[in-house]
Amino acid sequence: MAELSEASEEFAGLWRTHDIKAKSQEGKHLRHPRVGDLHIAFAAFTVNGALHQQLGRYRSRWCRPGR
Repeated sequence: MAELSEASEEFAGLWRTHDIKAKSQEGKHLRHPRVGDLHIAFAAFTVNGALHQQLGRYRSRWCRPGR
């Protein structure tokens, strides 16, 4: 972290604040050269009785033209 902090004042400031938030849902848009556009949805769920563990689920669907 020291090397990154020295290289970037922005990173150093973010690292000092430790403003970290867990993500439970997120989406990504990818353009694959062979299959085209994809939307990847992510959801995380806590696992009861398993401290600090989450179950992650990824789901994809192709984009339709105009969407």
